[in-house]
Amino acid sequence: MSDLGWLDVPSEPRRADAAEAARLRAAAEGRGWRCVRIQGSAARDKDSLLEAFAKVVPLPDYFGRNWDALEECLREPDILGKGPGCLIEVSDFPLVERGLGAEAPAFLSLMTDLSAQWSRETPPFAFKVLLVNEL
Repeated sequence: MSDLGWLDVPSEPRRADAAEAARLRAAAEGRGWRCVRIQGSAARDKDSLLEAFAKVVPLPDYFGRNWDALEECLREPDILGKGPGCLIEVSDFPLVERGLGAEAPAFLSLMTDLSAQWSRETPPFAFKVLLVNEL
């Protein structure tokens, strides 16, 4: 699948280098998507990753800072924006993944599930996650 084709189908988070991430981000922005970036250097464990989400996505004050609460919040249309899609880019993902340790599969599964769930909405909404290796 070409780089841009990935934007069109529900999928797992995509691992990308910085150049590929820039192409995908530009394409998503060109489609009117909301694009947010989580700094991996500031999100090196579960707690700091959840905190980073709370900073770049307007999560409500009641956000419980756990995977279930993140899923609940990211399923709310008003939180992700009014456009046709949202691209979440996690920079320096190898650092994040190493810091998450045994929690990494739960995070990846959650992002995959959200992509599938949003694609079934009417109208469909694209939810994509880029895991960028900039090291």
